[in-house]
Amino acid sequence: MNKKIITNLTIYTVLLFLLFSCSSAPKETDIVNSRKNKAAELTEFGNSYYSEGKYDQALVFFNLALEENIASDNEPGIIKSNNSAGKAYLYTDKLEMAEKSFKKAYEMSLKINDRDLRTVSSNNLGELYIRTGEYKKAEGMLEKAFDSAGTNSEEAAVILHNLGITLKKNKDYSKALSRFNQSAKINNSNKKHANLAANYYMIASIHSKKESYDNAESFLLKALEEDKLVENSYGIGKDFKALAIVMEKKGDTESAYGYFLKSYMVFDVLKIRPEIAAVLKKLKNTASQLERVKDSAYFASELEKYEVQGETE
Repeated sequence: MNKKIITNLTIYTVLLFLLFSCSSAPKETDIVNSRKNKAAELTEFGNSYYSEGKYDQALVFFNLALEENIASDNEPGIIKSNNSAGKAYLYTDKLEMAEKSFKKAYEMSLKINDRDLRTVSSNNLGELYIRTGEYKKAEGMLEKAFDSAGTNSEEAAVILHNLGITLKKNKDYSKALSRFNQSAKINNSNKKHANLAANYYMIASIHSKKESYDNAESFLLKALEEDKLVENSYGIGKDFKALAIVMEKKGDTESAYGYFLKSYMVFDVLKIRPEIAAVLKKLKNTASQLERVKDSAYFASELEKYEVQGETE
């Protein structure tokens, strides 16, 4: 039997036990609260899977929570469930489903005039439109989100970061830097190290685009420091890879090789195959430039394992 089907059957078995193990039927007046409580429990299960990157499993719980919220006409709960499901769809590249969920959440947040839920929903739509390359639509939704968020809130920091990405995509580097710096200031104040690292990473990427490689290196080292503080392994791998690329552009092939090697080791531990393949390709070429023939041959042989499956960039 398909492993995914087995997993889902296991999930449903657990759910049936959780939801129907009550020894006596609830009174009619308790049904609404009972459903709200079930929705909250289901959402917690979904969040646990989501935090582990198991988005398909998370979706099972988020959609069941949505059903409970709909059954109890819990409008704030419906909005939250749609946003949760939308994020899981987004990370599994089911973009049409993500847009459908986010739009439902956004429209309902307008209907009930809930500022916080409106902020989250419009930001999620902005993130979706960044993914689909609709940058003007993204900017419009993110500006709406920022208008309804507290100026120095954590939500504002996330929105500012997303606005920075949108502006960078539109090659408006000056405004993008301003947004990333605003976001970084809030994250630094709130000690949100992973988010601060993400801002430093994006600031570095703009400096690299502008061929200001010393500044790019400086901000990437800051990003690496922040990611290490919270043991953000994926971020650490990306930081090393970006540092290697900047070193390449500076003409420092030896340093580039060292950073690519560190990036490879991190991604190899994490088993992120597309990243491993991309870095192996860089290592093969960099080792060749440094006349490290055996190293280059080794990385080429490792790369072949990934090229067969079409996983190189």
